[in-house]
Amino acid sequence: MQIAPIGVEEVERLEPLWQRIHAQHQAVAPDRGPYVDEATTWRVRSAVYRECLSGEGFALVVTEDGSDLGYALVAVSRDDAFWADTWVVGERVAELESLAVVPEARGRGIGSMLLDAVDAELAARGIVDMVIGAVAQNTEAIRLYERRGFRTAWTVLTRFASQSDG
Repeated sequence: MQIAPIGVEEVERLEPLWQRIHAQHQAVAPDRGPYVDEATTWRVRSAVYRECLSGEGFALVVTEDGSDLGYALVAVSRDDAFWADTWVVGERVAELESLAVVPEARGRGIGSMLLDAVDAELAARGIVDMVIGAVAQNTEAIRLYERRGFRTAWTVLTRFASQSDG
């Protein structure tokens, strides 16, 4: 297995892996639908990725035998008032925008390998603060993040017109 960075010019390579994340969101939280279709989710997500990678963000992809098994994409912001108005944070705050591992490769430590590589890259850049968001029902991902020292600090509640409480 290899982990390597990719640039903004390779964003399209991440689409099949992002689509797996989108499917996972729907599988773990079917009650939160309706969900956008595959074309819409990628159009919106790829724009976020391009913006991240055009700034200080970075993406790392894990490959094995020529196949992409997963990736991590990290945004970096400066003077982030979203956190700095409440907590003491550094000049730059990283946000793990996405962490994906294809289902058939889960349980092999790939998510942890990606997070190790993210931590190493952030350390090399002198960035010590990071936030991660996760769908509340995605308990496996949340457990991984908690094992790595992340704790719930902020809860986001939604009320979308397209959703009903049944």
